[in-house]
Amino acid sequence: MNTKLPTPAIVTQAAVRTLPRLWLWLLCLVYTCAGFIGRHPWKNEDMATYGYIQALAQGHTDWFTPELVGLSLEPANHVLPIWLGAVALKIAPSWIDPQLVARLPFMGMVLLSFAAVWWATFYLARRDEAQPVAFAFGGEADPQGYARAIADGSVLALIACFGLVQFSHEVSATLVQLFGASLLFLGFAQPTNHILRGCLITVVAAFVLLTSGGLAWGGLAGGATLVGLLVLALLRRTPNTRAIGAYVVTGTVVALLAKLWLPNFFQVEQYRWELSTLSQWTSFLKLLIWFGWPAWPLACWALYRWRAHLFNRAPSFHLALPLGLIAMTVLLAACSTGSARDRTLFLSLPMAATMAAFALPTMRRSVSSLIDWFTMLFFTICGIAIWVIWTATQTGFPAKPAANVAKLAPEYVPTFSAVDLSLAVAATVIWLSVVVWRTGRHQAALWKSLVLPAGGATWCVVLVMTLWLPMLDYGRSFAPQIEKMAPYIPKQTQCIWAYGLNAAQRAAFAVQAQWPLQAPTANVACPQSMVAAHQVRHYEPHLLAQGWRRIARIERPTSDEAIVLYAFGDSTNGGQALPPLRLSRTDSNHTRY
Repeated sequence: MNTKLPTPAIVTQAAVRTLPRLWLWLLCLVYTCAGFIGRHPWKNEDMATYGYIQALAQGHTDWFTPELVGLSLEPANHVLPIWLGAVALKIAPSWIDPQLVARLPFMGMVLLSFAAVWWATFYLARRDEAQPVAFAFGGEADPQGYARAIADGSVLALIACFGLVQFSHEVSATLVQLFGASLLFLGFAQPTNHILRGCLITVVAAFVLLTSGGLAWGGLAGGATLVGLLVLALLRRTPNTRAIGAYVVTGTVVALLAKLWLPNFFQVEQYRWELSTLSQWTSFLKLLIWFGWPAWPLACWALYRWRAHLFNRAPSFHLALPLGLIAMTVLLAACSTGSARDRTLFLSLPMAATMAAFALPTMRRSVSSLIDWFTMLFFTICGIAIWVIWTATQTGFPAKPAANVAKLAPEYVPTFSAVDLSLAVAATVIWLSVVVWRTGRHQAALWKSLVLPAGGATWCVVLVMTLWLPMLDYGRSFAPQIEKMAPYIPKQTQCIWAYGLNAAQRAAFAVQAQWPLQAPTANVACPQSMVAAHQVRHYEPHLLAQGWRRIARIERPTSDEAIVLYAFGDSTNGGQALPPLRLSRTDSNHTRY
């Protein structure tokens, strides 16, 4: 650490006015609750996790090897999210909606992630090398107020990130991993005198969360760091940038090598490099651009303004720590594919928000005004679009948005909710009030430039999850498909064979619809069979040869995930029950998700 380097932060005492705690945490609470309350489980991770939670809470499966209608949890170390939801269901009163109860632990982890980011940024901003310029005649910001203002800005930057909304409102292991990554960040950021008291405890908790949340590489990185911190503590030495960086890199490399040489290590996805063509690189860069917006432009500005503190023989810890964790996460995201890439990149947002917060004391007034005007126009346009599309679905005017909705969901029937409308109107009034407050020339707070991005993101989330909630439930839940299938499922049916259904479908039909699904390995006889449409070509010849007949093909309204129903006998009531198909081991793999 070199405290003699000039600092680019020029902050007066008037600029570190604290953002009222009540308003900050109300913003976090509204952002979190808006995506969790009042909706059905959505496909795929959200629905699948809820199904495993219900199976565990009802005693239908084992705690250490959860199964859902014969389908094992994969990866097998995703047990912690299932345990949290199941425990919540067991201790909650029966009169509370079980879907809401199962989401409460995940809502808590989102809020705790916000708190961990706030404290991590606070500790980093208190370091000597992060302090602003000391004025010749006084009047500079005091260290405590400066650190609180920077920490407030980090939470606002995290809420404003576009990528946060993608996975922050689903019941899945991703939120456990987010909390684990935030705790790991907090553990590293704590002062050196907290090595034994706070740092080790926090890193241990992060290690448990990352590993039991399904992120083996994160668990190993945390484990390697934990061992290193223990050694430093025993030697009575303080950790520095190079030491922690070496431990994290070592743990990550060990995890990747273990995965390459041991394919079943922790049963996680295979990391492989697929960025070999221009189109793949373009797609990855586009993902990076929108996922971390608007945090990454501010983070890049912070790197530029603080470059003297970073690119030297002793990099400043308040920059090197978040940058190192971001680089590690982006590298692993580049080695992932599909949704795993997005979910891995999701874990870099807490550190990116902290980097963005350190850009605040270095920005000129013209740059701050540009951010304000761009944010105000962008989110206002988005909010108006949400209102216009909702109005079109309710009244048919304007005609083009109404036609587009009808094209995407031909059978959707608009519904009206006075409660949702009232919440949307209240959120709009608050947004307009925030815009009026921000455009006032008297505002000099350090975090003022991130109020509109965070407020606009929260406003749009509230509008979508109130005005558009019926449409989203129709398009992303299984409720419409269950409603269509219900007439073909007799109420007295003893059991239904499930062939080729993925985890989300099994959860929807067995838990949400409460149909008696059975895995093909069960030693019972069932009068009906349910086959995923993409597996019909494989299973139908066997079913028809045994005397089954197709009775219906039920489509999901907004996707091609159809279900084909079969009955044995002369009627849909079954008439006669039949054991499941006896398939070879190769054929039985088609029932896996």
